Amino acid sequence: MKMSFSHLISKRALLSLQLFLLGFVNAVSESEEYKTYIIHMDHSDTPDARLTPSQLSEIEKSPFHIATYPESFGKWFTTYTPKFLGLQQSFGIWPAASYGAGVIVGILDTGIWPESESFNDEGMSPVPQRWKGKCENGTTFSPSACNWKLIGAQTFRKGLQAAGVQISKEQDFNSVRDFMGHGTHTSSTAVSNYVPGISHFGYARGTARGVAPAALLAMYKVSWATTTKSTFATDLLAGMEQAILDGVDIMSLSLGIDQPPYFKDTIAIASLSVIEKVIFVVCSAGNDQGTSYFPESVFITDLPLYFGKANLSKAMCNYAALDGEEVVKKVVFCDYSAEIYAIDQLGELERGEKPKVKSMRFVLTRLGTESAPQVALFSLEGPNPISPGLLKPDILAPGFEGLGAVSPIIPYMQVGKYDLASDYAIMSGTSMSAPHVAGVGALLKTLHPEWSPAAIRSAIMTIAYANMPMIILAQF
Repeated sequence: MKMSFSHLISKRALLSLQLFLLGFVNAVSESEEYKTYIIHMDHSDTPDARLTPSQLSEIEKSPFHIATYPESFGKWFTTYTPKFLGLQQSFGIWPAASYGAGVIVGILDTGIWPESESFNDEGMSPVPQRWKGKCENGTTFSPSACNWKLIGAQTFRKGLQAAGVQISKEQDFNSVRDFMGHGTHTSSTAVSNYVPGISHFGYARGTARGVAPAALLAMYKVSWATTTKSTFATDLLAGMEQAILDGVDIMSLSLGIDQPPYFKDTIAIASLSVIEKVIFVVCSAGNDQGTSYFPESVFITDLPLYFGKANLSKAMCNYAALDGEEVVKKVVFCDYSAEIYAIDQLGELERGEKPKVKSMRFVLTRLGTESAPQVALFSLEGPNPISPGLLKPDILAPGFEGLGAVSPIIPYMQVGKYDLASDYAIMSGTSMSAPHVAGVGALLKTLHPEWSPAAIRSAIMTIAYANMPMIILAQF
């Protein structure tokens, strides 16, 4: 009986063999440069390889080849939200879903600060036997840092290393430990255990807890502090693949690629594979300041337009760019203004020649002063520029000034010449929104383990309601 050699090894191994043989059989021209490509083969996991154009051409001739994508780069999309979401201690989905007990949430981010009280395992059940993940040993991180709450901690940096990019020794750890605090914050938003009496230097004081406080956490560190400050798509995909193999139920990514066409978005394509494994995956929309691809047209006629030198000063749209006499009783159009944003947050202050502060009151937290929910200024909006019928984001979730656990080794506030660090800090961004949705997904998965990712998504989209009797508005 004859057997094809290719059937004795996996498709991934076959591709590896092809790549190995290409290095010996094909002579590489000195003028050709190696580049990293993400290669999708039929019935195989998605590997990556560094190839020359001629080698890539040979691979694309394979009958198993489906598509190839060049390496791409991503970035981050950076206590009262459970109540804001309508979660109640005594009734509703929280007690019905046992607060997410038994569900494993995989977070792909900048790592984790395991000593944070948000990840204590008090009241947690033993790790499920179905779990196949692990906790890696690394710089200032020991597997013993994991517990019945934090059950997985792994790193992915081969794509970064293949590109010759170095991890900053001053601004990161060569391990799953989180230096920047972003991954710790998103993780605590999704699954933080109960931590009483926390605040951001006195603000937002209360008891911290995640949306699914009894869920288990697995961290996959795919984003590192480097000179490029980028996340390599190959590392991100490797983390997603490992999370599938480990057995996560929910996957949350608070980072993304800079607006590629969706049919070339490696995260979107990989997410389809995740969904095929019956895993609910959540991705951030992005923080591109609410730029719409189809803005309303504005026509201005018979009105003077004012320009600064080379159209730079007035184009900046700050308070010093225009002479006040020029714009009296006129409308000033600003595409975006940091000053207007700050004024809306802090209240307008009269600008005089010698401004004086009469009094200041600190540690004042006010709730319910603005109608909510609103679409935040920074949140990316649709519709899709290629397919206008494709509206994103699917789901809105809290992402503005959320309090969460962070790395206590970097400053989050400056007072005079002093830098102040904290165990908990306030952050804003769609990065903070994604783990809220992941937490809700964990609750629904506990309540309905038979539901598909599509069913969970549908439930979140169709049963959500606004807490004000009005349509959801943009922040500005």
